[in-house]
Amino acid sequence: PIVEDGKILGVVVETKQGTRAILARIVVDATGDGDIAAKVGLPFEYGRASDGLVQGMTMMFRLNDVAPDIVRAHPQDADRVFGLMKKLRDEGKFPQFLENAVHSYLRSPRAPDVSYNMCPVAGNPLHEEELTRLTAKARRQVHQYVELWRKEMPGFEDAKVVQTGFSLGIRESRRVRGLKTLDGQMVVKAVKQPDAIGHGIWMIDIHDPKGSGHTTWADQKPETMVPVGQSYHIPLGMCLNATMPNLAVVGRCASSTHEGHSSVRVQTHCMVMGQGVGTCAALALNAGVEMAKLDIRKLQTQLRKDGVYLENVP
Repeated sequence: PIVEDGKILGVVVETKQGTRAILARIVVDATGDGDIAAKVGLPFEYGRASDGLVQGMTMMFRLNDVAPDIVRAHPQDADRVFGLMKKLRDEGKFPQFLENAVHSYLRSPRAPDVSYNMCPVAGNPLHEEELTRLTAKARRQVHQYVELWRKEMPGFEDAKVVQTGFSLGIRESRRVRGLKTLDGQMVVKAVKQPDAIGHGIWMIDIHDPKGSGHTTWADQKPETMVPVGQSYHIPLGMCLNATMPNLAVVGRCASSTHEGHSSVRVQTHCMVMGQGVGTCAALALNAGVEMAKLDIRKLQTQLRKDGVYLENVP
């Protein structure tokens, strides 16, 4: 990043034509890891309060040549294979997996070509060598799952791994400290915000930072759920900061606690932040003001015009 007099002027990048500077009056960090924000020195949080660990990661994968009709005709085999996977895992002979996801996948594949979200690993997503090791480990786990299914599960005899994710699905790393911090209570109490840019509906969904594959989604405890029929507000302030007025963050690196983050990190909520902050940046430039000083009602009016669902703003 290029910084001068407390403002970011742009970033330096390496391209096929060499080193170039991309300049901008406003910069939005949508890296997911808050890379630009961290490099300019903005404070951030990392991990949960108890031990500093971040949520577990997942390797997506896709199979084809699964026979859904045969699979659905053998629910007892799905239960048996699921039990075998748990037994082998507990004996240290088989990798971890997301239990709820696996049971569903084994009982009711929807088509011969199926995508799976069940392969957990855990570690530091900001450490490039560790991330490489975890990526390789996850790809090996995928083939271990499928090898067992081919042998044990009717309908999976000809299943083939046709794709694994190009990278691990990273849920959590840096959370850049903002003007506001979304916490777990704001989620489960469906708190409304005057600087709302959209709504959040997802629960507190923490994937075990130690890599067991367990997630609070599986527990469905009332204390982790948004009340039925309600939603919380995603505030603009969680994307802005008190140090550098022309730098914003969006996505999973926005300001939140470990618990609040586990809800607002999901894709639809990141889209809300992206549209809200992008619109804020455009209006602020046109008005010649800092993003934090833009008339919030004008921003909300524009978002509604653009089709954003935005109601019950205090």
